Amino acid sequence: MKSKTTALFAALFCFTMAATSGQAAEQPNILYLVVDDLNRGDLGCYGGTIPTPHIDQLAREGVRFTSCYATSAVCTPSRYNLLTGQYASRSKWLRENECPDTTNAFIRWNTNLEPGDETLATFLNDYDTGYVGKWHNGLPVLRHIPAVSEPQDPEMADHYIENQKIACRFVEKTAGFDEARAVYLTNVSWLPLSQRLMTHHQHWLTYHAVSYLKSTTPSKPFLLYMATTLPHLPSAMDALNCDPRASLLGYRDEHLNIQPSYANLKERVAQAGPFQDEEAEGSYAATIWLDDAVGRILQELEENGQADNTIVVLVSDHELHEKMTCNMGKTTLIIRAPGIKPAVVDTLVSTVDIVPTLMDLCGKKVAPEQFDGRSFSAALHGNPAEIQDAVYQEITYTRAVTTKQWKYIATRFPEEIQAKITPDNRRDFNQEGTTYSVGDSNLARVRYNSDKKFPGYYDDDQLYNLTEDPNEQTNLAQKPEYAGVLAEMKKKLRTYSLDLPHQFAEFTDSDLQ
Repeated sequence: MKSKTTALFAALFCFTMAATSGQAAEQPNILYLVVDDLNRGDLGCYGGTIPTPHIDQLAREGVRFTSCYATSAVCTPSRYNLLTGQYASRSKWLRENECPDTTNAFIRWNTNLEPGDETLATFLNDYDTGYVGKWHNGLPVLRHIPAVSEPQDPEMADHYIENQKIACRFVEKTAGFDEARAVYLTNVSWLPLSQRLMTHHQHWLTYHAVSYLKSTTPSKPFLLYMATTLPHLPSAMDALNCDPRASLLGYRDEHLNIQPSYANLKERVAQAGPFQDEEAEGSYAATIWLDDAVGRILQELEENGQADNTIVVLVSDHELHEKMTCNMGKTTLIIRAPGIKPAVVDTLVSTVDIVPTLMDLCGKKVAPEQFDGRSFSAALHGNPAEIQDAVYQEITYTRAVTTKQWKYIATRFPEEIQAKITPDNRRDFNQEGTTYSVGDSNLARVRYNSDKKFPGYYDDDQLYNLTEDPNEQTNLAQKPEYAGVLAEMKKKLRTYSLDLPHQFAEFTDSDLQ
């Protein structure tokens, strides 16, 4: 009797394990590719002229969005959006350290993540979760490495290794990933590195992304979040003229053959020239280098038999042209997923919607209040109807709401800054609330020449008809014939503002009707 019982329990155990393994295998994997400062118009699938065959193929096999907006157009808050599904103004670090809820939220490189914050990795707690690449959501203390040191300086070797260990453990602890590799805590030129290593190392990043994929098993689904440093500055051409062995650990060689060589890349760039200027050449080099990386990572999915059961997301944190403003703001978003037919979709979405959408696609149910974003999985499954009538944007002291036809932007400074502003000196104050004559030289100007790109940059209220003026060149806010539209858009902004923790001038005034 005992032997029969034992056999019965053994059979039940095997059945349970098989069922559990099968259930896990049916859950889709996620490959979440986040690129830096990519302009959609450079990609072939968005009408660009730079050859991007791998990204174009991903777009042909998946859904390409034409109306996805970056919620916050600078690195740190955008990455907060992409990891949490929440607006960056909800960052606990921001609220506890710089902007209490009783003040205006000043959103820039200060919306860090903290241990205990919910991220896609913590939501997917039954997944293997890996992180590779750029972080930019908080910094631990690192060992000092003089910029004048040599990459092969034996006295610095332990410092490189120790700093990378610190970086990886910091990301794992802060964002809840099981494993982090090849972590760039911030922009490469801001890291403690030899000057000769302050460049892009895309081959090294690709190597670690592929290595992570090779380490996964069919018995458990995985999430790989891979964030590139490309095409952000420094110039990709400068990087390709550096030693290809360069990495965050000094000179290495394990990654050299992971994708087409530096020599091959430079030859392709040379064949495409001559270019209008160095910026155009650098953009071309960065984009084809990035496309090679995407192709190699997708190849690994195919070779491992994981492609058919993996959701692939390719998104840019924002575009360069309108960086650090609420102007324009559309960004690259391509999603390929099991059971989803290829399409081009114009549904209005934003980067804060991606995490809830992935949760939906994975069959995960969480409370709606966990997210500011909304799932757009219906649009992926062939229903392109609008899931929301507007999307929200926030950066510096500026907020915006955008519908398919209209964009409204409001700039509201806190009282201490507003007290210094008069009608005569208004244009001395950029959207960060700093002047041309006061403060750090990097702050005492309009970043990215935004005032030259957008004539309404200094206007406290901006209204644009996107159907007629997609580049937002003619501010209609002061024209009487648009007073009704302006009032309606202000109401929409007030709805968002009242739901967020900070003050925002009259938009959070409880007496305002």
